[in-house]
Amino acid sequence: MAQTIKKLLNYYLTQYPITEYLELFKNIIFDDILKAHEKEFAEKNKEHKEQLKIMYEQFKHDKELEICQYKFEIEQQQLYKEDFDLTCYAECNCDGEGCGYGLKDNLKYDKLESKDVK
Repeated sequence: MAQTIKKLLNYYLTQYPITEYLELFKNIIFDDILKAHEKEFAEKNKEHKEQLKIMYEQFKHDKELEICQYKFEIEQQQLYKEDFDLTCYAECNCDGEGCGYGLKDNLKYDKLESKDVK
């Protein structure tokens, strides 16, 4: 009798490999698990996208603040005469025989304070 059962099992396993059933069973179980948790996965994915959006908005806001602060600092910076290299520009009014020179307007430069005054 033991030999008959062994023969039957061998015949059954050769005709219907157990690995196919295990794969089928595993796929069915995984599908059931995925279906059971599909809603949870969708919610977590939605939360993740919302968190990324919030982080992006915060980063964008921080960069805008940084740019505004930098702009404000530049606007508040005091300029002195010593911060510039003084160069005299001249316009040439050549009429063939001789040349006449007139200096360009330097009023903005003259209005700047000197570091020594402060």
